[in-house]
Amino acid sequence: GRSWQGMHTVRKTKDLSSCTERENVDTYLQGTPYATDFQSKSLPVVKGHQECEQVIGNGFLQTSSCNEKLVFRPFSSKGNGVVTTVTQKLIYSVTTTRSFTGNDYRPTTEPLLYQHEQPVIDATKVNQDS
Repeated sequence: GRSWQGMHTVRKTKDLSSCTERENVDTYLQGTPYATDFQSKSLPVVKGHQECEQVIGNGFLQTSSCNEKLVFRPFSSKGNGVVTTVTQKLIYSVTTTRSFTGNDYRPTTEPLLYQHEQPVIDATKVNQDS
């Protein structure tokens, strides 16, 4: 295997216009399928680009930052219009050492039926209401 000692940078990019079969994603904005012999198989309703950079140091993910820009083309012209920009950053902060005593998990047996609590009737309140 590869040793991840020292610092390593991993960069990932994604361009939605080069993705095929985008219509299979769980949102209707990604594309609409149509019959053609072109390489692209979905209408480019959303144009987008994403760049992520991860820095791995001493076996741990130190930082991860991603920038994404999406343009909804039907209401946009020359990069203006309906645009979303997302920036995410994750920074490693601290490692703590924990010890497991073995007493944290105790096996119990419970029925699969719902357990409903019965309301407790206060006898003094019943006498006052009567």
